[in-house]
Amino acid sequence: MMWKCPVCRYENKITRFCLRCGYNGDHGQSPDAPAASGKGGCPAPQQEQNLTPVQWLNLAKQEQDPTKRIAYLKKAAELGNAEAQYQLGLCYYGRGTQEDEAQTVCWLRRAAEQGHAKAQYVLGVCCERGKGVKQDAAQTVLWYRKSAELGYKHAQYYLGRCYENGTGVTRDLVQAAQWYQKAARQGQRDAQFALAACYENGWGIKRSSFLAAHWRTKARNNNDV
Repeated sequence: MMWKCPVCRYENKITRFCLRCGYNGDHGQSPDAPAASGKGGCPAPQQEQNLTPVQWLNLAKQEQDPTKRIAYLKKAAELGNAEAQYQLGLCYYGRGTQEDEAQTVCWLRRAAEQGHAKAQYVLGVCCERGKGVKQDAAQTVLWYRKSAELGYKHAQYYLGRCYENGTGVTRDLVQAAQWYQKAARQGQRDAQFALAACYENGWGIKRSSFLAAHWRTKARNNNDV
């Protein structure tokens, strides 16, 4: 539910604190006070110092203008918000601004080092593809593993693939099947196909035609991307 500021009528997801004019009903500011917004609906300079990282992030989520959205994300990211750092990294990946591989890796790494599972996974992809960083199979596995251990299904699948192919690790079909299984149970489509193949051929797991057919059927009916 959206909350409408009584001063400037701006709709906010944050209750009782207006990201546009800075009105805060909990601190006795009169609803009749003049709006203190800056140009284009941005927070006024005197209000910026009062915004928390989460408030900057929520402002970015509501913003439709890509330039303003990135500016708000940067505010939150510079204040240490891991989700904002991850989102900003994606922006520099080419989603919302001109692609900048160095900035992508910079912000993804900052989020990943705070334990952000999705950032760890995408950083692993960057290491695998040499995007903004030198290709490094060991670093690829390191970041996929960190993300996979936090339960992120796509990282679990790609870590399983590393074990199947011997990329950055010693080839180990048992480990591959185990990670495919974890990802498949969370609905990761590629992992379901891979697990079906493992069951069909007895790769790292006991052969089972029944389970091979089961997982192949689930994968074919799965719209996960």
